[in-house]
Amino acid sequence: MTQVPGSYSKQDLLYLKGIAIFMIVLHNYFHWLPGYGVENEFNIELAHTHTYLSRQFDGFFAFIKWNFSFWGHLGVVLFVFCSGYGLTKRNLAKPEPYFTYLYKRLSKLYLLLLTGMLVVVGLRLLNFRYLTPFPEFVLQFLKRASGIANLKDAWYLSFSGPFWYFALAVQLYLIFPLLYRFVFNRKLIYSILLGVLVLLANTCLYPVARDAGIPLFANFPGHLPEFLLGILLASGTLKYRFGLLSLLTALALLIAAQFSVYLFPFSAIAATIVALSLFELLKGRIKSTSLAALLRFTGTISMSLFIVNGVFRELKWFRDSDNNLVDQRIFIYLPLLFIVSFIVNTAFNFVWKKIASKQAFKD
Repeated sequence: MTQVPGSYSKQDLLYLKGIAIFMIVLHNYFHWLPGYGVENEFNIELAHTHTYLSRQFDGFFAFIKWNFSFWGHLGVVLFVFCSGYGLTKRNLAKPEPYFTYLYKRLSKLYLLLLTGMLVVVGLRLLNFRYLTPFPEFVLQFLKRASGIANLKDAWYLSFSGPFWYFALAVQLYLIFPLLYRFVFNRKLIYSILLGVLVLLANTCLYPVARDAGIPLFANFPGHLPEFLLGILLASGTLKYRFGLLSLLTALALLIAAQFSVYLFPFSAIAATIVALSLFELLKGRIKSTSLAALLRFTGTISMSLFIVNGVFRELKWFRDSDNNLVDQRIFIYLPLLFIVSFIVNTAFNFVWKKIASKQAFKD
């Protein structure tokens, strides 16, 4: 059967999640190597762009490290896209009242957050003999569970860096039904206009938010365009197969965005289109290969990898006597990370199935 342009199967989403988490894991390791801490993730720094460009000919392994350090954080935008796409497909299959939907989604997210925080506490106790005070643990949980952790620069990267995503996920879950109704009750042009207006608004708001100490691109306005794209494609409102033209156009925009404060807000949607275009162009070649099997497996345990990798790199096994990460030890780090994440994923799924069966829902 011919696939509808712009539609993605569950297996396709696993591939995308696998790619996304590989980018994030490698970014989170290489980014903390001495001298490699350059990126334009939440803010644009032209000095970071120039440093990145100046180090592209330092050797093959250095090239890999610099590129994952600089670009790898963009794996997050694929998770946001997949979230919008997946939520739409589930709602199409089984429409639910707002609070029923919210209860199901947040229940699973909160269990994942709690699991991740317990992993962080456990590994830090093992590594540093440090136990997070219970009041601090509760406060950090509540900030993320309420979606407010990303409202201040001083809050969003505290406890464990990657956990900023939880507050963003809460925000996106809250607004999804509104976007879903908007997409289905309006013509496509209105959804496109909404996306354009959000991008323009972000361009205007970014300097103000930065001066006010608010990380705009850790909150839903900064990621609404790729989230909306996921909804549009999953709903069938937008039918478009990304290819070479979209790849080249989006890649040019993504590169230009690293040189301009005015184009920087377009980075996330440009990166999403680059990734989707590459996926469309290459997926026929990677299916039925060992790489495809690895990506599917990685996608299956992607959220466990996400909650474990931030704290796992803190372990002394991967550091020298000065407590700096050692680049070659990533070949030890990755297999161990996958083993621990698989165990965490198995435990999480076991607990979630118990809870879901009692609450009479599966997702």
